[in-house]
Amino acid sequence: MERRRLTLGGALLAMTAVGCDGSGAGPAAWAPTATTNDSATISGGMAGTCSPTMLRKKVPLTLSAGGDQFALGDGYLLADSLAADYAYFVVPVRNLGSTMHCFVAITGGSYQWNTASGSAPVSLMSPYVTGSVGELSPSGLYSATCLAPGETGILFDIEMSTDQSDLFTPTIGIAMALSTLFDGTPPPAALAPQSYTDAGGLLTVAFKNVGTGQANIDMMGPYVLLDSGGLPTAWGFLEEMPSGLVDVGESGTATANYDPIGCGVSARAYIVFDSPAATVAAGLDPTQMAAVQAARAWRSGLGAKLSSIRAAHRGR
Repeated sequence: MERRRLTLGGALLAMTAVGCDGSGAGPAAWAPTATTNDSATISGGMAGTCSPTMLRKKVPLTLSAGGDQFALGDGYLLADSLAADYAYFVVPVRNLGSTMHCFVAITGGSYQWNTASGSAPVSLMSPYVTGSVGELSPSGLYSATCLAPGETGILFDIEMSTDQSDLFTPTIGIAMALSTLFDGTPPPAALAPQSYTDAGGLLTVAFKNVGTGQANIDMMGPYVLLDSGGLPTAWGFLEEMPSGLVDVGESGTATANYDPIGCGVSARAYIVFDSPAATVAAGLDPTQMAAVQAARAWRSGLGAKLSSIRAAHRGR
C-alpha cells in the first residue's frame, strides 16, 4: 500500500474543562464498545495535550422523528473558551431495527441548535452518522453511513456562529429527526483498528484487515478521543491513509496531525473503506449512486469546514 494525505480533512480537537483524568465524568461506555468492520475503541496511553481552556457540556436532545428506528445517546458540545464562537457536537446513535440501515442521517430541515431566545445563529448542514461499512444491492456500492442491528455509531458535527458570537454557552438544546434510505449487508472486508500511538502531535492508528476480502481505502475516517471516564474530549479526521487495496491479513497505519488543544486516554477510530471492485455494477441504481455521492459531498464539506475553522483558530 502507498501512503497519501487525503484532502479536505485535518484533525479537530476540543478538550473538556474537567481534564483528561475524567474527574467528574459520567458513564464509562459513552462511545460504542463493539468492534465493527471499520471501527474499534482502542487504548494507547495519553494522546494529545490537555488544555485548561477547553470546555464540554451535555446538551439536551430532542428526536422529533425516527425514534421507532433509532435511539440517541448523550450528546456533548465541545469548545475552546478562547474561541467559543464554534462548537463541536458528538452523539451516539443506535439502530433499533432488525436490518442494517444505511445513509443514516439527520433529515433535512429538522436540525436545530436552540438558545433560550430561539434558534442559534448557525448555518446548519445535515450530518450523517458514521457507523460500519455496508454494501448496497444490486449496485455493489459501499457506504460507511450504515448501522447493523443493535449497532451504535457516532454523529460528528462542528458549527460556527454566523455573527462570531459565543455559540457554546447559549446553546441549551439540539433537535433533529433521523432517517435512512436503504438497507445493506456487511461486505467481506473488515479493517479493524488495533492500537494507537502519540508522538509529537501525531496520532497514529494501527489497523488490520481481519475480514475475508479486500478493501479499498479512498477516504478519511474520523476518530474521537475519550477521557478516563469514557467521555468525549476531542475529535478529528485520520487524514493520512494508505491508498489502494488492503489485502486479507494486511496491516497498515492511519495518522492525524492535530492541534495540541485536546487529550484522551483511549479512542474510537474509524478506518472507512470502499469496494475493491474497479468498476461498479452495470445498470447501477441511480438513486443509490446519488445517495453515495451526497454522503461523500457531506464528508468533504465537513472536512473543509474543519480546515477553515482550525486555520481561523490558529490565527487568533
